[in-house]
Amino acid sequence: MAEASNIEQTMYYSFRFGKTNKVVHLDQQQLQHFPYLVALVERSQDFISNKNQNDEYVLDSNIRYRWFLPIICSVTQEQPSLLFSKLPLTCNVLGSLQLYDYLCIKPLPLPRFKDDKLVRTHPTAADENEKYVKFVRANVGETRNLAVQFMMAISRDEYDLNDLETKDEVFSLIMSIFSNSKVFNIKFRSHTLKIVMNYCYASFSEEQKKEIPTVKRIKQMKTTEFCVNNNEALPDDFQNKFAWKLVEISKEEYDAIHATPDSDFYFSFDDWSQSDDMVCSGYPYDLDYDEWDMTETCCTFYENHPFLNSRNPFRHHIGFNCYTGTRCMF
Repeated sequence: MAEASNIEQTMYYSFRFGKTNKVVHLDQQQLQHFPYLVALVERSQDFISNKNQNDEYVLDSNIRYRWFLPIICSVTQEQPSLLFSKLPLTCNVLGSLQLYDYLCIKPLPLPRFKDDKLVRTHPTAADENEKYVKFVRANVGETRNLAVQFMMAISRDEYDLNDLETKDEVFSLIMSIFSNSKVFNIKFRSHTLKIVMNYCYASFSEEQKKEIPTVKRIKQMKTTEFCVNNNEALPDDFQNKFAWKLVEISKEEYDAIHATPDSDFYFSFDDWSQSDDMVCSGYPYDLDYDEWDMTETCCTFYENHPFLNSRNPFRHHIGFNCYTGTRCMF
């Protein structure tokens, strides 16, 4: 029985591509990433012409080997960046993305960026378990993975480009890919351009469109310092949101990071009530209240105590420290 179990664990399934006669072999674990292929194997008895005389599963002619190979590498190795870096420059990345969906592969998660303000087209509730996280500097491979996740999200219309701030942020991230030839090679940037032109180019302003490079300009951007190793550190001058990855941390570490000492944001009520000279030093005694009302002032919130300084004409429902600096908006 043990021998039979080993045979099952090492069993390979062969898939042949009709047009090219190429064959791909997947073991049971690799096969599980592709629900379409799982269904093909499980229902092989229902389709007489599904397998050839060599016990190979013959794939639909629309499933092209050159699209399929980068997908297999990316999914089985859990490296999204291989979707772009393994896809030949002459291949249409849009076909590859369509095949990704056709195979019913689990969609890549949306990347989360530091100071993320991107508005989702279809908002979802945040997972409470994702609360305990922090951002750390990514390496080259992790940055490339984030960039592919982002471009996949663009192709799925995940971001609301009708929101001006979101549109500008999307444009900025796209330009980060085009302008960093040390991290993103010609294939990566060319496939990115193809997605941009088909999914979001029309949403950009005329000035933004002028900044997007052509295929010719991309090919002309060469560097002798290209980062070949995915595990190496990012160049020091690589400073954008792709440079930061999210990692899970414990609740204790999260609380320690976000804990703010009391002294950092307030002082005692006794100290506050005795700070009359500091608070009112900017009050111009020779002005009446109407003139004082036009003086530039700044307000800082202090709990719910009423404002104690009777010389200052501002009356707030809740306590504020007012001093000369910026116009009071309350």
